[in-house]
Amino acid sequence: MTNHINSLDDLLQIDDREVIEFEVPAWNSKSVYLKPLSSEEAETVSVDFSGISEDKSKMVGMRTGLVRKCLVDSAGNLLIKTNEQAKQLGDKSSAALKQIFDKCMDMNGFNVKVEDAEKNS
Repeated sequence: MTNHINSLDDLLQIDDREVIEFEVPAWNSKSVYLKPLSSEEAETVSVDFSGISEDKSKMVGMRTGLVRKCLVDSAGNLLIKTNEQAKQLGDKSSAALKQIFDKCMDMNGFNVKVEDAEKNS
């Protein structure tokens, strides 16, 4: 048996976006499910983050936007599907969303910290 990928089909069979369970201390340690972004989604988010230092208005909705893209059910299906649902998510505790946002940042390999961007303003 070989450990090599010999075709695109072999590559596409690999489940590299595993759903994880994340405990949210601000929500009395209730857990949510998170799924890493696809490469295309991550590139879009990276472009969005790249403009923060020049335009602080891009920070508005940033936490909710990333959490919206990663928050899933146990089967990996997105929980937040509409802008209205995203608005409702944005109305939740900033402490809780920051905890989830930080985990989303970490699991997707982003180095930008919101606090660092705010300090540089």
